[in-house]
Amino acid sequence: MKRIMLSAMLVALTTTVHAQQPIEYTNADFGFSLKYPPAYKQMDSHGEALVLSSIAGEWTSKTSFDVDVYRGDSGLHTFCNNYEKNEWAQSDVFKNFKTLSKQDTLFRGLPSLIYTCTAEVPQIGKSVEWRSTFVLNNGKIFKLTLSSYPDRFAATADSISIIFNSFQFN
Repeated sequence: MKRIMLSAMLVALTTTVHAQQPIEYTNADFGFSLKYPPAYKQMDSHGEALVLSSIAGEWTSKTSFDVDVYRGDSGLHTFCNNYEKNEWAQSDVFKNFKTLSKQDTLFRGLPSLIYTCTAEVPQIGKSVEWRSTFVLNNGKIFKLTLSSYPDRFAATADSISIIFNSFQFN
């Protein structure tokens, strides 16, 4: 009887561990791949390369991750400055937009800028915080964005690290 119970426990443990494995995603059109937690679901991207949400079917989820790809003709810094002014600060979606930090760094050995921002989103009646990493690669600018409610932002670091640590240019 003990042997049967132990076998059943091992099967349950193996199934649980297997179910927790990250899901692999490749986008050949835009030239990148990544892994994401199974709790995240792919959403309709509305023109973005990829949108993942922590709650399937909800754009207003607690946490989302998205990838956008743009032409990088103007260079990384010029593009980012224009994006900050024209897409975020002048957006009809955001109110009280603020850039909390901006950092020059490298991502996968490539020039990148990391923005941490916050804004109110009147459509959902909440504030959001996001971190966008802009990376210049082969004439394209990739924008990798994590967004969440401010009270949940720090708590998402572990699950989102799977995505950022696995992100590769193909």
